[in-house]
Amino acid sequence: MSDPNYGVGDRSSRDSRDSIDTSATSIHTLPPLQTKGPDNSDVHALEPLLEDDPRSFDLFEPAQEAENVGVYALEKQALQLFSSEHLSAIFANSRLLLKFTGFLNSHRPQSIPLLIYYLDALKALRAIKYANAVAEALEPLASCPFTKEAFKETGNTALEEKANKAFEVLVREDLPAYIAYTWIQVVSTSIQRRITGTLAPHLRESSEGLAEVFCLSDPSRPDNPIVFASEEFTRTTQYGLNYSVGRNCRFLQGPKTDPNSPRRLAEACAAGKEQTEVFVNYRRDGSPFMNLLMIAPLMDSRGVVRYFIGAQVDVSGLLKSCSELPGLAKLVDDEYERKHSTKSVKKNKKDEFQELSEMFNGAELDTVRRHGGSMHREYVDDSDSDSIHGGTAQRPRLMLSDPTQEILDKHKEQIAPGVPKVEKERINGRLAGVYQNVSFLVSNPRRAQMTNIRNSICLSAQHLLCASSSPHLLSAFLASCNHLSCTVSVVLPVFALT
Repeated sequence: MSDPNYGVGDRSSRDSRDSIDTSATSIHTLPPLQTKGPDNSDVHALEPLLEDDPRSFDLFEPAQEAENVGVYALEKQALQLFSSEHLSAIFANSRLLLKFTGFLNSHRPQSIPLLIYYLDALKALRAIKYANAVAEALEPLASCPFTKEAFKETGNTALEEKANKAFEVLVREDLPAYIAYTWIQVVSTSIQRRITGTLAPHLRESSEGLAEVFCLSDPSRPDNPIVFASEEFTRTTQYGLNYSVGRNCRFLQGPKTDPNSPRRLAEACAAGKEQTEVFVNYRRDGSPFMNLLMIAPLMDSRGVVRYFIGAQVDVSGLLKSCSELPGLAKLVDDEYERKHSTKSVKKNKKDEFQELSEMFNGAELDTVRRHGGSMHREYVDDSDSDSIHGGTAQRPRLMLSDPTQEILDKHKEQIAPGVPKVEKERINGRLAGVYQNVSFLVSNPRRAQMTNIRNSICLSAQHLLCASSSPHLLSAFLASCNHLSCTVSVVLPVFALT
């Protein structure tokens, strides 16, 4: 479709019509571009003129005004679309960066090493910047004269230069591919919804003819000229078939066309591969439009490339609305506020360490959590892994219960079904008050830190007297004592049991 050896304004080929160079502007001297149909009634059914004045195809950059308005505002926004500021806005938003990285990982894996190289270089530069900030904050000491010497800022010019070059490659090659991929999804969705009848009414008119603007080129001929163009192609570009056929489609280029896009198209044609590009093209009247161009090789039965088909979509509306590109939308809004806002907009400036910490990966963050600030806190035993890793704080509390209580309660119901509740509490096999858990501690020597100790629980005479008042209660009490995992010695008072 394009060739890097040709520049804007060069002649297309020897076999095509000659383009006459002229210094006259084409803005006010253009002849009529279209004529009415055969019935001369429908003003909307205009047809391109078959005969063209060659001088009408010369495009010149318009005079720069104080502020770009009208159709030429599209050119200015197109520059923002492919600018380094746009990619910086994507990198500044974690969600957008994740989406951009996902696109590279899926569709351009060869760019992943370059992205990692740039991010690591940027991290190193931010670390240097933070070190300079810490050193600059050092205050001189009166008792140490050597501290009064002025601090010299540290830098790494070579590293910064490499990071900038890596970023330029990402802007030049990967950002346009990401934009083209994003807008292809939007256009595909619009076409599908139009076919299924689910497209919103206000979008139906703008989507008409999306799949009808195309042309065919023959790579076997010199300069890969156009050999066929659809009727919608002539209506969109305003160039008649007599002019388009036989020429390379570079005649659609103009002053603000990014030269990298035609270069990539030419390389794809030479390699016989598909390619998608988004760039500024110009109609015959000089008005710019955003062209989403998709080219693909058409092969014969032997696998030889015979033609290239190029499908075009005018996505000027997507550029104007910054559709699916929130980074560009923020860039445009910020510029508008700077120009039209009377109040100075104060942004929350990040300190050097915050900028650096935002680039930490998972392993680095884990190291900070484990060892960060260890010089400024109390001693922690390295063997206490729970404290170091925060395991104790993260584990839920363990609720302890006495399993012997359930056994005793069940046994009480069996041996003394008719005993009042108050009496049952007195024969529960435990001491009263704060000593009621002694049986649990004794049955769990590890918890009580009492190993290999024979424990003896002495019950008071008051409890024993209550039990001795009835043989049934006393037998129930002695039976319950057998469930305790300790040696129980009962101190009997001096009286006779009946």
